[in-house]
Amino acid sequence: MSGKRIFPYYTKSQRMAIFSLIVVIAALQIGLYFLRNPKPTMKNIDRAEMLRIEKELDSLAKSREFVLTSFNPNFITDYRGYVLGMSEEQIDRLHRFREQGKYVNSAKEFQQITQVSDEWLGRYQQYFKFPDFARPDKQKTETKIIRKDINTASYEDLITISGIGDYSARKIIAERDKFGEFVSIKQFRFIENLPSNVYDLLEKNFHITKRPTIQRIDLNRANINDLQQIPYVNYKIARSIVVYRSKQDKPIEEKDLRQIPGFPLDKFEIISLYLGTSK
Repeated sequence: MSGKRIFPYYTKSQRMAIFSLIVVIAALQIGLYFLRNPKPTMKNIDRAEMLRIEKELDSLAKSREFVLTSFNPNFITDYRGYVLGMSEEQIDRLHRFREQGKYVNSAKEFQQITQVSDEWLGRYQQYFKFPDFARPDKQKTETKIIRKDINTASYEDLITISGIGDYSARKIIAERDKFGEFVSIKQFRFIENLPSNVYDLLEKNFHITKRPTIQRIDLNRANINDLQQIPYVNYKIARSIVVYRSKQDKPIEEKDLRQIPGFPLDKFEIISLYLGTSK
């Protein structure tokens, strides 16, 4: 017994046409589905993954802060050295030194080996932590600071102080040579471009044994050229002094300089040492 025919009221050719139409419609539906929902390509996947990773890295970079704590500089890694601002050459010098089985025992020695700048050392040496055996005479050296006269101190005297390197020592000596001698330890603070810790080291380790003999300049008779011989007095300041003096009805005194616009009040005490007044 034969089964029921599908579409019994159509001829064979009509049934074939209907079946073909159904197949075409199904194919079109499938095609439309894939057009609306394209299969992600490897390129799209890579791009999406790349954007996701980039966002995660940006988020980590913003949220993560490098907290600096005490550390032994003998064990500075490439990463820590990079974060601390050391150059690749400076890090390599330290690693080559350590490969010899040697250890850095002081901030000064660290600077000599790595050749970091005075500014770098001044910023980070406070975080250096050496083992106790590396500084057995620490208490003795701290109680035996012998202050030297800055006017007779040599380059070697300066660089033996931990924290004062080649750059700072040369700047200090150049400033002293410019004026002949320092007349006050306050002049240390006026040496430009020195790391802030160097000023403290100078005041701690050096002093002026005897104030130099100063040839005073008469404030009421000196001309502009005479006044420019005084440390920290340039042409503009010298001219202002002469102009101010010419407008007064009586001789001026050192204290009157405070009234002159543009006069460097922070250097008043030192400039006054070079001035005298006629009666």
